[in-house]
Amino acid sequence: MNRYSYFDYQMAYNPFYYTVTLPSGYDRTTNTYNLTWINSAPGQATEYLNYTPGRKDASAKIHFQGNINFARTFGDHKVDIDFVGIRMQTINANGVDPATQLPSLQYALPYRNLTLAGRFNYTYKGRYLFEHGFGYNGSERFAEQNRFGYFPTGGLGWVVSREEFWGDGISKIISALKLSATIGASGKDDIGSQRFFYLSDVNLQGGAPATFGTDNIISKPGVSIRNYPNPGITWERAIGTNYRIDLTIARKLDLIAEYWTRNTKDILLQRLVPQSTGLEANIFANLGSAKSSGVDITANYTQTFANGLTTQFMGNFTFSEGRYTGYEEPNYPESYRYINNTILGQPFGYIAERLFTDDKEAAASPKQIFGTGTVMGGDIKYRDLNKDGQITVADQAPFGFPVTPQIAYGFGFTVLYKGFDFGTRFQGSARTSFFIDPRRTSPFVVGPGYTGQTGLLQAFAEDHWNFDNQDMYALYPRMATSAALIENNMQQSTWWIRNGNYLRLKYAQLGYSLPKSLLQKVHLAKANIYLSATNLLNFSNFKLWDVELGGNAFNYPLQRQYGLGINLGL
Repeated sequence: MNRYSYFDYQMAYNPFYYTVTLPSGYDRTTNTYNLTWINSAPGQATEYLNYTPGRKDASAKIHFQGNINFARTFGDHKVDIDFVGIRMQTINANGVDPATQLPSLQYALPYRNLTLAGRFNYTYKGRYLFEHGFGYNGSERFAEQNRFGYFPTGGLGWVVSREEFWGDGISKIISALKLSATIGASGKDDIGSQRFFYLSDVNLQGGAPATFGTDNIISKPGVSIRNYPNPGITWERAIGTNYRIDLTIARKLDLIAEYWTRNTKDILLQRLVPQSTGLEANIFANLGSAKSSGVDITANYTQTFANGLTTQFMGNFTFSEGRYTGYEEPNYPESYRYINNTILGQPFGYIAERLFTDDKEAAASPKQIFGTGTVMGGDIKYRDLNKDGQITVADQAPFGFPVTPQIAYGFGFTVLYKGFDFGTRFQGSARTSFFIDPRRTSPFVVGPGYTGQTGLLQAFAEDHWNFDNQDMYALYPRMATSAALIENNMQQSTWWIRNGNYLRLKYAQLGYSLPKSLLQKVHLAKANIYLSATNLLNFSNFKLWDVELGGNAFNYPLQRQYGLGINLGL
């Protein structure tokens, strides 16, 4: 059983803001300014810290598990059978409906799941492998007829290097070779924010009120529907395959290469329901499907020389890509708007051409109506893809790579010589994009979750559009003191997308182990002194801040750490 509690709060000043009214606010003869206090009303500016309580959470998790195992060897035959039963329960003391962000009885009720899983392994002469498994899972989120799902798996393996024909001549070159293939089904019940899909959620106090009686003095609240009962919702299901080769060359190089596929169906999607039906809440169904595949490669090489020098090299590489194969959408007149057959996680947005040179150009261009602000010189100019004379959602198109990298890799080496050891580890990713988040990095505006105005980044201060720098390709567009005034520039577009590729020297260590002759004198089994460092170097085309912070420059940065230590063994 695990218990968890959390709380947070904020303590902040309300800053003082001043302005200079020209020309009366500046005295040229004395080169002094007369400042005018802007937020002078009581409470607008403070010299003390304001206390703002935040979120308070408490939860408890209960996990019960029982295992039964049978393993026996009969001559050349080996059998291994496992059965596992699991019951899980989670209680959130402050259950909050994610749709309304208000306390809700449904979300305060215990979350419960049941699992019965089994596995049967058979091996013949250590060469031929067979495995069959299953999972019988239950989720309280679905109606009774869909509450339990059965998900079987199976696999075959062949250790080729244990065959009789694999003689010494071959084994000197290829020391070990194993081929294997698996196929299996899986299910997912965490597919939406609704607590119970088969139950309705009706708010008897949340609808439009009715007023009646003499002088309309009597008012009664109406009824609103947040969710309709949908007993047809079921598990999101996937079929996965894996083809693997394990290879050892000359007893020095170990290689593992895998190719996998995954076909997912019954993805929960929002239905396209005409407003004329009069439904108050959205309708969902298991209609979506997707297909993905990838390659995983791991390599380790060890070489020991006659002089006692040992070198070890290791590396890993992963590539994956998925696409939607089924997605319910309207019949768009524009082909680029369809999500179906696009890369999973690929962003949609507007195509930014440049910044408007002045107000006249903005007024003469296709209408860009976002929020209540007026589009002006220095704002982002979007491309009218469908040529209808206005910028709307119909002009959004897919671009860039997914935020989740399609390629992840790492490599490193270790050198051992006469008690000294030195090792490094690099990690990196490629084929990934991220967005600078203008709602959290735009200066002088209050960002989501912030209590005060966002600070001014030096890069934006040095390169932004203004009347003295009407650069159509400035790093930051026109500035303002309110997000509503520059809502046009807050849209997801190619203006803010950046290359998320990077390579980082994640870890390096230099150490020395004392020789045995010295250890015996001090009665120790081992003693190692080391100097280590993490996050030493980062190589990326993005230079404004650490690329792993994503789109918010004000996220807490990764720390470069150094350590000096000693390991002793008695």
